Formats: sequence, C-alpha cells, structure tokens
Amino acid sequence: MQVGTPPQNLEILPDTGSGDFTIESDLLAAALRGTGPIYSPGASSTSRQLPGYTYSECYGSGYCDTGVVYTDVVNLGGVSVPGVPIQVVNNASTKGGDQTGNVGLSFGTPQAANPRGPSGFLWSIRSALDSGVFTVAFDDSTNTGEFEFGYVDPSKFTGALAYAPLDVSPSSGGEWITEFSGFIVNNTFLIYSWPVILDTGTGGSGVPRLLADYYFSQVPGSSWNSAWNQYQYPCSENLPDLTIGIGPVTKFTLPGSGLVAYSLDGTNCLSKLGVSNSAPYFFSQNLMEELFVVFDFDNAQIGFGQKPKSGSSPGTGITPGASAPAKAGSSYICSGSGFKGACQNVAWPNFACKNLAGTSVNYNVRAFGPDEGSCTLYSDSICETPISSLQGVTNPGSSSISNNVGSFVCTNPAISASGSGTIYLCTAQNWSGTCSNYNWSSYGCQTLDEAHMKTVGSAGPNVGSCMFYVDAHCGYPASSTPLKNPGTGTLSYGNRVGSFMCI
Repeated sequence: MQVGTPPQNLEILPDTGSGDFTIESDLLAAALRGTGPIYSPGASSTSRQLPGYTYSECYGSGYCDTGVVYTDVVNLGGVSVPGVPIQVVNNASTKGGDQTGNVGLSFGTPQAANPRGPSGFLWSIRSALDSGVFTVAFDDSTNTGEFEFGYVDPSKFTGALAYAPLDVSPSSGGEWITEFSGFIVNNTFLIYSWPVILDTGTGGSGVPRLLADYYFSQVPGSSWNSAWNQYQYPCSENLPDLTIGIGPVTKFTLPGSGLVAYSLDGTNCLSKLGVSNSAPYFFSQNLMEELFVVFDFDNAQIGFGQKPKSGSSPGTGITPGASAPAKAGSSYICSGSGFKGACQNVAWPNFACKNLAGTSVNYNVRAFGPDEGSCTLYSDSICETPISSLQGVTNPGSSSISNNVGSFVCTNPAISASGSGTIYLCTAQNWSGTCSNYNWSSYGCQTLDEAHMKTVGSAGPNVGSCMFYVDAHCGYPASSTPLKNPGTGTLSYGNRVGSFMCI
C-alpha cells in the first residue's frame, strides 16, 4: 500500500477484525520503531493533521500504542483516494514488528480515535470502488494471499457463492460477525448456532468446544490436549471434512486435508481447529485459507465460495472412529416418498433446543414446533396431520409455513380419530412408548391433573396445540422455561409453559 505524496511504500496488514487504520511513523522514537518501513507525514505534501484528534489502543498481546490522526492520499491497487483518516503512532509500549501497521477493514468507525468521527477505511474508499465489496483468497501453500477491492473475481471460486447476513446491531461494534447454523458429523447435521468474527488479522481460529467434541469423535485415537486447548490426534489418521451450515439450506465444506496444522512430536498432531472458551468465536486466517471469502459491506453480508480443486486436495471424508457424544436429540427428515426437503439427518446436541421463530432455518427443517422455543423434526412418511394453533395449515414437508404456527407433530396414519384437538402418541419410527390417544373438544391447551401427568408425560404449549408422550419415553424437556419434566414429579405450571419434547 502507498500513502502520501510522493507515494511512500508501506507494509500493511489488512485486518477485518479492526476498524482502525494505524501505522508507525517517524514521530515515534527510533528505539520503538519496528523493522518495517515507516510513514513520514512531514514528507507528504498531502498529509493534514486533524486538530484535536488523538487515539489510544491496546491488543491482547499487551502491546499498546498512542498517537494523532492525519488524513492523506492512499493508493490501493493503482487507485488513489484522497483524505483517508490514518492513526499515526507517536508512542508505543514496546518495539514494533516487521510491518508498518494495520488497515482496519471492519465496516464501522474507528474505535480508538477520540473524539469519534473519522470515517473507517472502507467508507473512505467507497466512492472509488465500483461496488462496496472486497474479497480474500489466502494460499496456505505459499503463505501469501490476495485482497481485491470493488469486484468479485469469478475465477477464484467454483459453484455458487453462499451468503450469510452480517450482524449490524450496535453491539457488534462494526465487526464482521455472522452466525453459523450448525455442522455435519457422521452425516448428521447438528443444529447449533454459533456467532463468529471473520478476522483476517489473526492467524489462529477458535471454534466451540462442542463442535470440536463431535468432530474429533470421528478420529480414532484423538484426545483433548489441555495445554493447547484443543484436540490432538495421531498423525497417521486422515482428518474428515468439516461441513458448516450458514443458513437454512446452504453449507460450505472445509476439506480435511486442509485442516492439518503441524506435528507435536512426530506421532501426535494438532489441527487448525483451536477452541475458544466463549462466544463470539473466531474464523481466522488458517480456516479462510480453504475458502474464497467475500466481504460485502454494501449489502451487509459475507459470502463463502469453494476454491478450485487445483488449490488444495479434497478431504478424505468421514473416518470411522469413536462414537459421537451421547444424548443428542435426533430427528429425521430423509424418508417418505413424497418428501420434498433436503435429505438430511438433523439433531440438536446435548438436548439443546433453538427457537427457530423468525429465522430462515425453519424452511430447511420443514417442521418446527411452537412459539415458546422448541423445535422438532420427524420423517415425512409419518407426518400427515399437523396439530397447530392455526387451522388449515398443511404439512410443512410439502409447503412453506410462517413463523409461530404452533406445533407440527408427526402422527401415525394408522390411528384414526376426529375432533379438533386430537393428539396422537404412537408416533415416529422408533417409538417405544405406550400407544394412547387423547382428545380435546377445542384447540385449548389443557392442564392435566396428577393422574394424567403420570400417564402422558408432558404437556405444552400455550397457543392451542398440545404434545403428549408417555413417561417412559420422555427423558428431557425442551422448554422455553426451566421446568422439570411433568412425567418425573409433581409441579404446577401456568399457560406459557413452552413445549416438552421427547428426544
């Protein structure tokens, strides 16, 4: 990148995890300067200091710097943009590194400047671009990469780009934050939402521990390494591909061969799947190396594309190994001659139930339960009659449905019963409970007396549809409120009790 007039060649780290354009300068004491080229505002005829503006920032490594704010001409790929705000270092806690500084590529305003006001780098250069977008293509084999601004090069990816919406809420701070919808392990898509920051300024990534647990359950001999806060595995084992969901249907795949990091001791290896202990998680350089990534700040979205096969070899697929962690709540949508959805086994890990109301995920899973926070899926070959708070809603396996329509329960077609409030207990292919049928004269959800609680196991929710299961089959509740399973003891509950599902 070139800054100033005449142009000064600088070495800048493009950092999507920051909003600050900060560079070392000759205003900094010589003993604190790094080994890279430095910026000299006095040598540029177009530099202008902004009166009254200063900045201060610190990093997780402990390094801190302070300085003043200038504007100057920035040349990016042959395009010159005047008046770009730059935070110019004049003091630092320790000696700098081998680069001039960082150019923050978040879509927000600089976070370190005081007072607030200077535009972020992306918005400063927006008028010079054909489109408000930039793309990233890292190459792990050569330790290089390309950032291209203003357009998307179709030769850099194969197939269609998959887009995920950006979190533009005030709490995001202008970071490139999106939410992944789950991941595939042993051919099962686990519905598990996890927010991630896409950060080109950080080398290592951090994924949820739950994802790592499930992923490495496929790798024989893998074990948790507390010193590295991630799994180690035998170097002789091939890592399976990792497929991540970014919405109701769309997913992208990281090839297992590209997830290898390095050997610890010649026998045990580490992967690129570091683990973060809290959200938001980090999808950083080492994982982006396997993808073509589009940062679309005009439309507040992030696109993912598969690199051409000539880049890195594809993964070896699922490797049989240890069994996945127990107690996952599985539901199946891959059967039925008339099923129109994607054939995929879906589960919620550790009995977690995500409220899909208002999200696009419900159109992927085809059936979802009620507005109080529980969701369920069943085989389409069994699902024939919806039990809903809204009359006239058809089976979600063959039509689109709106949010908050009550519960869809897969009823056994062998049972015939009439009445507006009929509930069937003989459902699902692997049903092992007592086959009982209950009927209400209306869609109201009825409070059960103690005797019926013992029999039917659980009751829900408040808007007209009630699901019942036998006590022997109901192990864990999936509810919007922390209620105990009615089948395991006495309790009193109001109208808004959520929905209890046997999973």
